[in-house]
Amino acid sequence: MKLRDLIAWNPWWKGGREGGMYLEKYFAHAFLSERKLPDFEDNYLIRGPRQVGKTEFLFRTVAELMEKNTPPENIVYLSCDRLGGIGELRNTVRELREVMKTQPGKKYLLLDEVTSIREWHKAVKEFCEDRFFTVYATGSRPKELESKAEYFPGRASIINFHPLSFREFCNSLLFSMFAREKRLPGHTINRESARRELLSFISPSLDVGRAKAILRDLGGIEGGLSEISRVSKLYKHFDVLDALFKLYLKVGGYPCAMEKMIQKEELPFEVVVKDTLGTIEKEGLSLDTLNRLLPELLKSIGSKIEYAGLAREVEVDTATVMRYIHTLERSFLLREVYYFDGKAHPKKGKKVYFSDPFIINALQNYYGLRDLEESRVIENVIVESIARSIEDPFKRLWKTRMGFGMLKGREVDIVVSESKLFRIEVKYGRVYERKGIDIILTKDDLEVSERPLKIPVALFLLGLR
Repeated sequence: MKLRDLIAWNPWWKGGREGGMYLEKYFAHAFLSERKLPDFEDNYLIRGPRQVGKTEFLFRTVAELMEKNTPPENIVYLSCDRLGGIGELRNTVRELREVMKTQPGKKYLLLDEVTSIREWHKAVKEFCEDRFFTVYATGSRPKELESKAEYFPGRASIINFHPLSFREFCNSLLFSMFAREKRLPGHTINRESARRELLSFISPSLDVGRAKAILRDLGGIEGGLSEISRVSKLYKHFDVLDALFKLYLKVGGYPCAMEKMIQKEELPFEVVVKDTLGTIEKEGLSLDTLNRLLPELLKSIGSKIEYAGLAREVEVDTATVMRYIHTLERSFLLREVYYFDGKAHPKKGKKVYFSDPFIINALQNYYGLRDLEESRVIENVIVESIARSIEDPFKRLWKTRMGFGMLKGREVDIVVSESKLFRIEVKYGRVYERKGIDIILTKDDLEVSERPLKIPVALFLLGLR
């Protein structure tokens, strides 16, 4: 094993202040993504697209472990995309196991971008079965990780690391307003400067006292569609939450975009798009074909698509369009949603929605497209949020529980099966009622005393799991 690289990647081994000072940069942002592992004792495979904060999450996990009194020398971080392959990975972990076996306490192995190594799953399976280390592994190739999932039942839990949902975005922003410091062995990370930057950006619409009240009220609301009327308790915070939703439509769930917005810097459109396309290209897709297909899919958000029509526009065959869409879906870039009447019917119609409003903005900017109508982007956010609230890591059961539908010859935006069939319409402009609809999502109308419920989008999204 190459000690020079290991010591550079794990400066906390040196003890004293150096390790804490190295980790400080991962807490220095004004906006901190508030995500944590459900249980530090399990093995985890964390999959998601690039630029959503997986590496930063691992380093903050290092700090969390140190804060829980884990000896710093028991925490190992490996940057797998800088290793020579599965042989070097296995050899490094074997040697670490040998030199660490006399150290007391639980040992942790953090493998960043492990899917960059060919046959990675064989090594990670061995590490999980050996149980010398608790393993946290990340990968930016969700399709690749999905294809190897059969190796890990009972050995590791799978976490889908999407861009932040609107609820996660709000929680993270509010958390960032209060996060003043983190105490580590030998060093205290002071966040006061970063916190003041955030307060300066967000004021005067949101002060600390108001933020505390929102966090308190938000904490008691999380019950899915069957209890969605409970979000009406947030009515007194609507002015702030609606302003945050408008901000979310610009920066989405990408922490790097939010940070650039706070710093009044150019949003990272090109970086995110190139990283995203570069990763998808590794799945065997042609960049030239992607560059023709993605603009067509963007223009189709909220409308039915036909593989044959897309194939003509992109100048490929229908089978190629199907393969590309399915790969893009498994790469966390978009979702293909089917006609749904309690059962999914792919042959009766399909729609495509993207994973995040920022990726929509970034792709539009990259391809020089006109901005989509706001109502279509909002419908995209709602569909994606509902799908995430009922999805599981790999089985894609959400496809069997939601889609778009028909009612008396007219299309229904969203139909969801959750204890009963919920029919949902998005009316962000003029609101009009329609028989048979259960929930109308509005810009600012709130009526929960009778059906159909009328709920502002910004409140509805906060009620999803």
